[in-house]
Amino acid sequence: MIQTMIYDYLGSETDPIYQKLKQLKKGQQIDLGSLTVSLNYAGMYEVTSVDLHDGFSNTESCYQYLLKTIQEYSHACAI
Repeated sequence: MIQTMIYDYLGSETDPIYQKLKQLKKGQQIDLGSLTVSLNYAGMYEVTSVDLHDGFSNTESCYQYLLKTIQEYSHACAI
């Protein structure tokens, strides 16, 4: 069963996580629990934690990755 989120219906532009990603300036970072998202000086988004480091060239792909990662983490905690 696939879990949906309210922002699937309202649109990603209303999601606070998406808004924070869009507001990042080069060299800034935001903390999302155990994940840190930064926008490096080359314009790439980097998502890091203790055990991962992934890069994305645009806001949408970074946002989709965060949603997937958060959903997987939530599912693992519920088991």
